[in-house]
Amino acid sequence: MAADGKSGKKEKSAGILTVRPPVGVGRLAGAPSMKNVEELLRTNPKFKAIALEAMYKDRATFDAQQASGAGLLADETLRYFQRDYENRGRTAGPNSMPTNHRIGGSFFRQQVAGAVYLLWPERDYLISFSDFLDFVTAGTSPGVDLGLGYALTEGVVYNVTSSDEVGSLLLATQGAASFGFRACSMLRTGDDLVMLLSVAEQLGESEVKEREDRLGVEVEVSPDKLALFENSREARQEFGPSRIVRIDGTDLLPTIAMVRFNLKKRAVEGRCLLRDQGDRFDTLTDIFEALSGMVPVEETSPEFMGMVAMLDECDALWEMAKALTLLPAYLDARITVVKREKRETKVGKLPPSKIREMEKSKVPQEQRLRYRTISAVRIEHPSSEAVISGRSFTPPRFQIPVDGFWRMLTSPDQLGKDAEGLPVQGRTW
Repeated sequence: MAADGKSGKKEKSAGILTVRPPVGVGRLAGAPSMKNVEELLRTNPKFKAIALEAMYKDRATFDAQQASGAGLLADETLRYFQRDYENRGRTAGPNSMPTNHRIGGSFFRQQVAGAVYLLWPERDYLISFSDFLDFVTAGTSPGVDLGLGYALTEGVVYNVTSSDEVGSLLLATQGAASFGFRACSMLRTGDDLVMLLSVAEQLGESEVKEREDRLGVEVEVSPDKLALFENSREARQEFGPSRIVRIDGTDLLPTIAMVRFNLKKRAVEGRCLLRDQGDRFDTLTDIFEALSGMVPVEETSPEFMGMVAMLDECDALWEMAKALTLLPAYLDARITVVKREKRETKVGKLPPSKIREMEKSKVPQEQRLRYRTISAVRIEHPSSEAVISGRSFTPPRFQIPVDGFWRMLTSPDQLGKDAEGLPVQGRTW
């Protein structure tokens, strides 16, 4: 396992360790390379002035985006990782990114390599996941097919949060864990679909005890990653000591899953599972390239293959992610009960002086929203159904054909090839 994670907050696992911050990124098309930018900054005063103005605007936009969320679990989780990646990039550089950045980084865009992490446009939804599963498993459902992911608007983040009581519906897996859906963010760019899921994990007493016994065990880390842990003392001050964290009022554990799908190939290209341990995340991943620079491990080693096997045991979790591609079809089917609701953002609560600062920094209006409109599907369940807690649902199995992995190139400007042999910038398959 690996430790990945929070800014200020350290991540640890049976294999990888990363830091958690206090409370596939790609450059925009046509953006200049880092090498060209550095040369222009040295030799062109006018360009330097323009670049500084753009940087201040991006920083102000970042702050505005942080305060412009709907305040639901999906968008709050997404903004946590935006803070984490931005904090790491500014304080320790691109090599400080955690394991999960290989997937989670795709939710953000940068004007040039090394620039501020900015969110793609967002749409917010509040649904009953129990009702969603009723739709998915109904005889009239289109059926779960990764190809349905193409129905998601390209370049738009779909934030989906469940209105159900936490733990009211748990999905059984091949392993010891069961998972309940809490929230998800999805983004499609071309054939690539990434998901960030917040779930409630249920474990037996023996499994919880096993994790508690691992809390004090550190892992071997490559020298170039040691700088990640210099702020571990500050992380513990903010998040508390390493411990098994539980969702308030339950015995369920807050867990995060990330997955990258290739819609064209109907295949999974990478998975991460992050378990909250207070000042760190305990991380599992099948992205070998993400591990090779952090811990001494071989692709065929028992440690790596063990992580892949543990991820495979969480089969229902990945099937849950796959089923979420049916969201557009679900919204069409429930069109008569979809209600548009307004939610005040943190920007809406700011004093006028702060709003004027944003305006002065030329932050676009759409990035400093006082109110966010969400699409809510509110389904009233019969009272007899509402008292059912911990229902188990076992989805159909599906194979996860991980037949390769992305490797980041030395320079973000280098050209590599994707799984189809087509040119792609900054990484290669």
